[in-house]
Amino acid sequence: MCKNNTGRGFTLSELIASMGVIAVLAAVLFPVFAGARDSARLVRCTANLHQIAVAAQVYYQDHHGSPMTPLPASLGPYVDSAGVLVCPADHDSLDSYSAFFVGRYRPAAATEFVVGCPRHSNGRKAAVICGKAKTEIGLAGAVTHNEQKIGIGEFVEGGVLNFADGSRVDIQNGLSVVVLTSVTTQGGLHSVVWIPEGNQGSIDVTVTPGSRFEVVTPEIVAAVRGTSFQVAVYKTKGRDHYAATRVSVDEGEVEVECRLKPGIVVLNADESIVVENPDDAKPTPKKPKKDKKER
Repeated sequence: MCKNNTGRGFTLSELIASMGVIAVLAAVLFPVFAGARDSARLVRCTANLHQIAVAAQVYYQDHHGSPMTPLPASLGPYVDSAGVLVCPADHDSLDSYSAFFVGRYRPAAATEFVVGCPRHSNGRKAAVICGKAKTEIGLAGAVTHNEQKIGIGEFVEGGVLNFADGSRVDIQNGLSVVVLTSVTTQGGLHSVVWIPEGNQGSIDVTVTPGSRFEVVTPEIVAAVRGTSFQVAVYKTKGRDHYAATRVSVDEGEVEVECRLKPGIVVLNADESIVVENPDDAKPTPKKPKKDKKER
């Protein structure tokens, strides 16, 4: 007696259709899973930044000054583990945040930038910690250098920086600067430009009213809201040669905070200030004394 075999395999057309469905599902679900992964990394990174900000507050209390050295060296003893100093989206470094940290002589005020990270959602989002360990996550503002988009943390030399709010920085040829952050928070666009140690030259800054903008040098932090001013860094001339920063205001007000000792000065239009760093002093070599001739 013959039995009918009702079981059969998939036909080629059915296999192709099934593979097509799987491919469509993968295309739909992959961005979802990738977005969830990016969100988880952003949450972990923000937690790291919060710990760093709290650790900096404790460091201030212990040392009566800011942690100016790389964070693993200065704040390592103040955080739970070395992993706190590494962004989960950073696969190339054991020190993810030092390049984006602004040390001040005193703890930062509520709206002042402390540390941030621009690595998330392909650079479209940034985590920022301001004074009192206040956490903000916002959209990264586009920054261009000579009309070419640049990444946060990228060195540029000379030329013009343009920010998403219309703010502009004209950089003297030969001077290198870094944009530490440019992110839209509850207070509007918050941008920070860093002039690294060892540079000489000047920048002209025009800030759109309503935006938060800070310029940081080894000597000072200059903070403004809608104004026009210049910042120049140079070596002083005289018996001792050391670094100095001059801030000059054209319009509006600029708050200048010394990073080396207590002191905050508010400059108005047509006012300026020079802050020097004697810690960088290089004494002029003394000429050898000539032996007196015997008479």
